[in-house]
Amino acid sequence: IASSVSAADHGGFSIGTFTAGSTGAVTIGHGLSRVPGMILVKDRSATGQWWTFHEAIGKGKYLALQSTAAEASSTAVWNDTDPTATVFSTQDNGAWLTAGDNHVFYAFARTPGLIGIGSYTGNGAADGPCIQVDDGGSGFKPAWLMIKSTASGNWNIVDAARDPFNPISDGLRTNAATAEFSGQAMDFLANGFKLRLSGADYNTSSQSYIYLAFAENPFGGDGVAQAKGRP
Repeated sequence: IASSVSAADHGGFSIGTFTAGSTGAVTIGHGLSRVPGMILVKDRSATGQWWTFHEAIGKGKYLALQSTAAEASSTAVWNDTDPTATVFSTQDNGAWLTAGDNHVFYAFARTPGLIGIGSYTGNGAADGPCIQVDDGGSGFKPAWLMIKSTASGNWNIVDAARDPFNPISDGLRTNAATAEFSGQAMDFLANGFKLRLSGADYNTSSQSYIYLAFAENPFGGDGVAQAKGRP
């Protein structure tokens, strides 16, 4: 299926649109310069899920950005095929893509100093795990972080604008219309984040979590100091 794509020059983020065709396996160009680690797709013409691919759960499963539901298995949603450096795969089957409907997608790939995509396992302790953001480099200090358990749980978003100092505790949820919540503390570090709570939405013992992160001070390099640890 042909797509119309706007992609960042660094090749790690793109926004695309396409119109679903007839029933069957299809590929869709994502416009990135490398394999995406996370993809969000939404039908623009009808109500329905935000179908979510994350490399940590793999090609045979999906999550829904608007739902607390656990990862679900499906060979149709991503056509049981990993994305490549040029396309992602799916099927037009009526439940996933509806023929004739317009769709939008957002694709993300690891970008050193800018975009981190990864997973971690909770330890259930108040002294939670310290996670180095997986950006394909040495990590970065997040400006924005979204976390979801692969089991049932909220999609929580925290950021450095609403919480300019550690600990970070103010959160919003993509799956809920509720007001901002607080109390689920973590620290943003020079190369990642440190959890400072047990259980809840971030740190249940032996539970797997996925995340997407954007850097507070992108890239670093000439004339731009890479972000350092927060007070």
